[in-house]
Amino acid sequence: MPWIIAALVLTVIAVVAWTRILRRIGWDPLLAGLAILPLTHVLLLALVAFSRWPLDRRVDSIMADLKRLRGER
Repeated sequence: MPWIIAALVLTVIAVVAWTRILRRIGWDPLLAGLAILPLTHVLLLALVAFSRWPLDRRVDSIMADLKRLRGER
């Protein structure tokens, strides 16, 4: 019985952590529900690790604007 409580606590901690991560990168926090299912948390981790984040796109846009203002190509 104590292992069930421990598993539930760890699951809640994982879902809360994933919700915060997904919210910070601009994704739907409901995707954190994937952390509950076996092996889908690994898929979620891969998606987050290897996708372009909104901040990356913003930095690329700013750099392109700077190059345009400087007259670079």
